[in-house]
Amino acid sequence: MTSSNTPTNTRPTLKIYVSDCLSSKELLDQVLTRHHVKDKRLRYGANGKPYLKSGELYFSISHSAGRTICAVADQEIGTDIQKITYRPRVARRICQDHELAEANSPAGFTRLWALKESFVKANGTGLAYGLKNIDSHKLKTAKCWRLDDFFIAICYNGT
Repeated sequence: MTSSNTPTNTRPTLKIYVSDCLSSKELLDQVLTRHHVKDKRLRYGANGKPYLKSGELYFSISHSAGRTICAVADQEIGTDIQKITYRPRVARRICQDHELAEANSPAGFTRLWALKESFVKANGTGLAYGLKNIDSHKLKTAKCWRLDDFFIAICYNGT
């Protein structure tokens, strides 16, 4: 999936890679090689978000139940992949009241979880931000879709 190169606060140039056989580290290495990144050294933000020391490309990586996803873009990006599951107790901890009806099914719960995780990965805060603090209906730059028994979410600019 690719869109045109555009300024910040608009859709990024984006590529998504999915693997059923590579670890996160292996997939990231292959993706960085494919994008001709010479210096693959990683640094980590205050909350543990990895980034390239060179700053030449932004990436986000996630894995769930043997499937790994890596998204690369020309601006900050967050991605999450989740195997469809349903955890009612978790739903009450991560969803705002108006989201609970949607989270009352395996697909709805997993979709919301993936969207919210992609948001905290994009803005670099990690789970410490508190998933319940995120209103999924206000995530203007987040998209989520189903792939087999998984949901994949992408968020850029942390909004």
